[in-house]
Amino acid sequence: MSDAVPQGDNSPEENPESKKSAKMLYRILGVVLILFAVVIAWLLVVGFLGYQSGQRKLVENQAVELRAAVDRQVQLAGEDVAQGNMALAISRLNWVLERDPNNQEARTLWQQAQANPDEPDLAQGEVMTPTAVPLPTATPGLIADPA
Repeated sequence: MSDAVPQGDNSPEENPESKKSAKMLYRILGVVLILFAVVIAWLLVVGFLGYQSGQRKLVENQAVELRAAVDRQVQLAGEDVAQGNMALAISRLNWVLERDPNNQEARTLWQQAQANPDEPDLAQGEVMTPTAVPLPTATPGLIADPA
């Protein structure tokens, strides 16, 4: 038989101290990852709520701007009716009634504009005259002549 001493496995034995430190490292790493996930989740929630708030504010601002534009067009249509420019008034009022069909002032002005077609107000002395059409004229001198 051989006098050889049986060899154990050649791996270095781990002491219990290093096992404890490895477990502690994994625990700390796990806690850090959980905290990181919580922070990311919190940021996502806050971002989503901010986005929703911004969307609500945008809708409110658009409604306010539309209301102002409708009011301005009704005012301008009233001025157009007063000046006898019924076609422009009807165009403005059609735009207003597309956006706000329940606007009574616009309906009243629209009916008034429909009842009075575009006619010059002869009582004020306005007479519509056609605009003269310009006729082509010959170019004086030669085209290549700079003078």
